[in-house]
Order: sequence, then C-alpha cells, then structure tokens
Amino acid sequence: MSRFKLNRQSGLVQLIVILVIVLIVLGYFGFNLPAIIQSPGVQTNLHYAWDLAVLAWNNVIIGGIDFVWNHVVMGLLWHNIVAGIDKLESSHGSAITPGSSSVSP
Repeated sequence: MSRFKLNRQSGLVQLIVILVIVLIVLGYFGFNLPAIIQSPGVQTNLHYAWDLAVLAWNNVIIGGIDFVWNHVVMGLLWHNIVAGIDKLESSHGSAITPGSSSVSP
C-alpha cells in the first residue's frame, strides 16, 4: 500500500523524466520535433484539438460551474443566509450595520 502512495506522489517528477527521455531518444533517431510540429497537417490537428478544448471549456465546464454557482450557492445557500439575517433582524427589531460586530438595539 505504501508503494502505491509513493508512486502517486512522485507522478509529476516521473512524467517530466519520461518526457525528457522520450525527447532524447527521438533526437537520437533523427526526429526533428520543431519541423514535425510546424508541418501543416500537425498544425491543423493542433488547432482542431484546441478548438475542441475551448468548446468543452465554454459549454461543459463553465456551464457546470455556472449551474453550481447560480442554483446551489446563490439559490440555496445565499438566499437562506439572507432570509436568516432578515428573520434575525425582524425578531430583534434591530438592524445589522456593515462593519459592526454587534447588533444594535
């Protein structure tokens, strides 16, 4: 079990080391990564992947965050907090002033 935890904690360092090794091996075999990446076919694929990522971000991720913010945080929590403050003010017949730590009579 402790070996599994060790592998999970060193994942980023391990990924960087593997990427460096892969780059060295590709360079040894004569692959020119800048030329490959700058080729028109790869550029088209990279732009397509980027457009998909932006589409997913704007429609799925932001949509989910927006739903949670509007319906959970604002819809449930914030309105209940405001209602509780209003109920507290009406029951004590006083107002809570901003910046004060106590309720004035």
